[in-house]
Amino acid sequence: MKKYPILFSGEMVRAILDGYKMQTRRVVMPQPNHFLGVSINRKTPFDDDGKIIKCPYGQPGDRLWMRERWCTGKPFDNISPGRLWKGNDSEQLAVNYATEPEWVEQGKWRPSIHMPRWASRITLEIIKVRVERVQEITEDDAKAEGAKKGLWLENDMLLEPTDEYEEGKSSYKQGFGFLWDSINAKRGFGWESNPWVWAIEFRRVTA
Repeated sequence: MKKYPILFSGEMVRAILDGYKMQTRRVVMPQPNHFLGVSINRKTPFDDDGKIIKCPYGQPGDRLWMRERWCTGKPFDNISPGRLWKGNDSEQLAVNYATEPEWVEQGKWRPSIHMPRWASRITLEIIKVRVERVQEITEDDAKAEGAKKGLWLENDMLLEPTDEYEEGKSSYKQGFGFLWDSINAKRGFGWESNPWVWAIEFRRVTA
């Protein structure tokens, strides 16, 4: 069993904690040129040089430790993440959102990319990994992504998901498209470009 770091936004962290998010999709880098064997299976993607593209997030049975926005006690604001450690002093324990002990004065928020392994509060076990086009996501899978319902208009504009759409007109898949574009469109991997993605199913476990 291997352990890999993975970043999630605050909204997606809350969805995992609430039990709504059980999948994540990440862009395959580089985008595959072809697949080994029957393309329907899409289990082994290759790049332009014929090299296998391995999933950087692991395989079934591996663990993902979550990196998110975090902070320590205020006395440690000027100490770099690499010099912090998890000790017996409560002021050195990382705190997330409003979970810090009352006797600790909350320090500055730090970027998720700088969160050390010991500070992570959420560990996920990978159940399944597959490769697919992002638009192949099903309605059930889009819901398992933690997406809210959204609605595409005729001019290809996507309305931000709310709970006010008429039943039957909106869908989790359309809402996921909005969420996907908010993260990946500026990187050149928007919904309309339909990139290949790693579709990862997981469950929350103890570290």
